[in-house]
Amino acid sequence: MAAKKYGITLPVLNKLSRLSSTKGGLGARKAEGIRQELTKKEKQFLEDCVKVIIRRAAEVAHDPKAAQPKITMANFSTNGPESVTDP
Repeated sequence: MAAKKYGITLPVLNKLSRLSSTKGGLGARKAEGIRQELTKKEKQFLEDCVKVIIRRAAEVAHDPKAAQPKITMANFSTNGPESVTDP
């Protein structure tokens, strides 16, 4: 639903989901993540991704019919998803 409604590609959503579910150290969102800290690049990706998604949610709320460009991995700097390797 989020992918279509907000124009976010699945690779972005999948990476966000994976990092927020399986990592984070003592500040982890889920118990599974307590065992593994986020790297600086992963933490930066999560912060950047959440900011972009919040902005997109506001844009869609303001004008649900407006065409928005897709949010892809390319939307993030080298500190973002391109530099975070998948397991």
